[in-house]
Amino acid sequence: FLFFSYCMFRTTLTFIAILLVSLFGYQAFAQSREGRWTVYPNAGDRYTDIIETSDRVYALSAGTLMHQSFDDNEFYVYGTARLSDRTKIRMIRYNYDKKYLLIVYENNNLDMLYDNDTVVNLPEIRDASVTSSRTINGISFHDGRIYVAADFGLVVYDDTRHEVIESGIYNRQLTHAFVLGDRLIVRAGTEEDGNNLYYAPVGGRHNQWNVFTPIGTIDFWVGITETIPLSDNKILFYCYRYGLSFLDLDFESNTSKFRTVPGFPYTANCYIHPTAEGGIVFNGGKAYFFSYGSEEFDVRTLPEEIEDAYASSNSWSSVWLTNDKNACRYDLSGTEPTVRMTVTMPEAFSVDEPCQMMYASDGSLYVANI
Repeated sequence: FLFFSYCMFRTTLTFIAILLVSLFGYQAFAQSREGRWTVYPNAGDRYTDIIETSDRVYALSAGTLMHQSFDDNEFYVYGTARLSDRTKIRMIRYNYDKKYLLIVYENNNLDMLYDNDTVVNLPEIRDASVTSSRTINGISFHDGRIYVAADFGLVVYDDTRHEVIESGIYNRQLTHAFVLGDRLIVRAGTEEDGNNLYYAPVGGRHNQWNVFTPIGTIDFWVGITETIPLSDNKILFYCYRYGLSFLDLDFESNTSKFRTVPGFPYTANCYIHPTAEGGIVFNGGKAYFFSYGSEEFDVRTLPEEIEDAYASSNSWSSVWLTNDKNACRYDLSGTEPTVRMTVTMPEAFSVDEPCQMMYASDGSLYVANI
């Protein structure tokens, strides 16, 4: 019995000793291999939007917003340290009069990013209690107002008080909302509505759908990504079927008529973006400026391998051209194109001995290594 007790006591001591060595050894190993999280920006294979302001250029890629400053070439990637949301960004628009960038997130949250880096959050659409989708489809600015076209209807913000001043829950999808003269124009983009344009006085209330009057059937508006107002009754737009076109609106007869832009070549790859004075169109290796109040356009041939063109004003001295590697600020005003600035796509990163990868809901990729 004594021998058995001695053996049990010895075995117990041995087990405790092994356990202590294991614990302290693991702790020492963990302490000697302290890990850290390194944050890398989400970046795709190209920039999907470029907006130039007075002191910087904003660039959007794979839902991540970046900017590069003109004075010191600082390259900055935005995250929750500046913005209110970690969700991917779907759309950016710039108000050239009030000097702020409007950011639309995938979850339909909104941020106003001012030129002085102040951020104001507008969460009302994201948090709205509606039964239909809250997806934001279009943004425009006019006279201190932000007009938001959404799947459920219309929302109008006062951009000084930073609050919703009216909303229309029509339970029908709006793809566009913008002001022409003294009229608010909306496009209902469903088959039931025939993809029609509707209008109402811009100064009235828009909380009921019956305040809008249809103005012609525009059933070929398929694949339109942007519309550019050119006058109080004229719109520049692009559709896959007819190419770049004008749309003339007659508010007395409530009819509309489209005309293809004379002398403009038809191709399937055509991109149109707003500028402060009108719009820029990229098509077939050329860029075209259209100015408000005119049907004439100015054209320049672009360097090879360009995928899109952006500009803040209708000036050839500062045009942003993108390809699969970077975005370049060109001066096209002379006989030869000159590169003034380059915004390079952030480089990819590598991880030694990865052991686990996980995607988060905001699109972030977490990688753990050994």
